[in-house]
Amino acid sequence: MAINDYSEEQLFTALRNADSAGDKTGAQRIAGLIQQRRSTQNQDSNPITEAGKGLLQTGVNVANIIPEIADAFMSGASWAGNQLGIGDGTYTPTQRLELPDNLKPQDPYAKLGAEIGPYLIPGVGAERTAAALGSVTNAGRLERGATKLADMVAENSVGH
Repeated sequence: MAINDYSEEQLFTALRNADSAGDKTGAQRIAGLIQQRRSTQNQDSNPITEAGKGLLQTGVNVANIIPEIADAFMSGASWAGNQLGIGDGTYTPTQRLELPDNLKPQDPYAKLGAEIGPYLIPGVGAERTAAALGSVTNAGRLERGATKLADMVAENSVGH
């Protein structure tokens, strides 16, 4: 098992499975791989590279604002349909953009910058996007609804 063959999430899942199965040697081996992978990543981390990865993640987060708003609408519609007896209330989230593990920032400051970056760009953010969508047609009711929905999305989004 090579370090780079598996994502960190897969390694942690394997560690939990080994622990729950009582396989102490397997759990120790997997924990050693995780520790080795993290030390390798820390040695390779260059502040400029991490800043670039943070900017790349910020771009992905900005691109994912529209699907987040669409998911809020779809979730509300599926709930309302279930309450009215239309459909079974199941809801499938919209697909989002995601970076491969080697392009995601590992530095805590780069991660923080990637999370707050979309809110520092003028005119970008869930609230402003919903307000812009609401002002296109029937601005009165639709804008109020979009603004309330954006507030709800903002309250439940990471970084708020």
